[in-house]
Parts: sequence; structure tokens; C-alpha cells
Amino acid sequence: MPDAKRVAAARAEAAVILTDVTYLTDPDVDDLREHLAAGQDIVVSLDLPQVFAPVGRAGARYVPHWTAEKAEGGHALVVAGYVTFAKSVYFLLHNSWGGAWGDAGYAWIHAETLVRHLREALIIDAEPVLRDAAKQRRVRGAFTCEAPLIPDSIRGTCGPVCPDGSPRSDGVCAVPGQCGPGLVNLTGVCVVAAPTTRGSDPKTGIAWACGPGGCTYDLPRRSDSDCKGNACKASCPAPIFRIATVKDDLTCIE
Repeated sequence: MPDAKRVAAARAEAAVILTDVTYLTDPDVDDLREHLAAGQDIVVSLDLPQVFAPVGRAGARYVPHWTAEKAEGGHALVVAGYVTFAKSVYFLLHNSWGGAWGDAGYAWIHAETLVRHLREALIIDAEPVLRDAAKQRRVRGAFTCEAPLIPDSIRGTCGPVCPDGSPRSDGVCAVPGQCGPGLVNLTGVCVVAAPTTRGSDPKTGIAWACGPGGCTYDLPRRSDSDCKGNACKASCPAPIFRIATVKDDLTCIE
């Protein structure tokens, strides 16, 4: 049972704001790998065995395959990564049972074992509740950047454009040649690259300029916008390089 005081403290003050929840219908191994490669963690619920304890050496602990499921033994975990071998795929689980479980709370599970005992899988997009402005790293919205500077797609701060025409992503530009055609590496994995293009929409007044690592948008200034200049800009990283309005907020989508 969780500590009652810690539960009460967690409920007393919000830590994140959920901005989007996507339910994955009947996901297979390729579905899970695709979302992880895009930089998204996956929340899954599993039917547990009688003993859910990783084995193996430190740094490579894994959950053994099981056939008998524990009655009413469902449990939620985060799938945080994967590795592909010649004849098998393993997913990296992040459990909530503390550092004594697995390798500091992490362990590998064979893809077939995960899918066989999978109940549900969800992609949850959450933004941290800002408590210290000095530590803020991810900002959504429109900003004023003096040319030739453009917004960093993660930090929102103004910086120089990348050599390939992309906005910087947390200060980083993609290195050419690290991925195959149509792909780009911004976060340590190859994801779908944005098309190298520029243009404008006369109906909305939105203009865009894209490189493989993402797109930067020139937006009409609104009276309720945080942008105080004459030209408002926003950037989105690959693979979520398209900009959209959800309710009254700007967001980046695939």
C-alpha cells in the first residue's frame, strides 16, 4: 500500500497538466516501437504473474516470461524504450515500486511477453506545472524573435537557424547522414523528418519554413497572444512538425 501522507501531498498540489491522451487500439510490436521512436513514452497495464521480479545481472535485468496470471493482478507501468536484436525485440519497463525493483526501477521485457499480457496502452502528453520560471524548459506559444533568429522548438528561446533550415531543438541541430532517407535524429533515435519547404496560406496568414529537424511558423498576431511584437513566430520539432490550434492554445502535432 502506498504511504497515505505521500498520496495526500501529491493530490494537494498538481504536478502536471494532461494535454492529450491517445488510446492505442490493439497495438502490436511495431506500433509500440513507432511511438517510442517518436520520443513518446507509453503507459501500459499488464496482467501480472504471481511473482513479478526481474532476474539477470545488473544493467541487463529482465522480467522472465510467464503463463499463469495472478488473479486481479493488473498493474500499470511505463514503457520507456526498446532494443532490437537479430532475432528479438525487448522493451524497457519503468515500474513504480521503487529503486529496489530491477535496475533502479527499470527492467527489460521480451516483446512477445509484453504483448501477450497487455491490457491497455496509452500515449499521454503532459506538461509540467511551472513552479520556477528559471527552470522552465518547454514552452508552447508564439514569440517575437528578431530576424534572423527563430524560436527553439523546445525551449522557445530565440536562436540561429540550423544549417539545414530547421529550428534548433533544445539547442541541438541534426547531424546529416545519421539516418536513412526521410528520417532525422534529434533525440537519439531516427524519426520522420519534416519536408524541406517553405510557403504561406493566404486564408490564415500563416507562413512556414521547414528543414528536416522541424518547421518555424510566422503567425498573425492576436490580441490575446503572449507575443508582443509585430511578427509572432512558433517552431515545432520533427516528427511533430505541424502546428495546430487546440481550443485556444497552439500545439505541435504529427
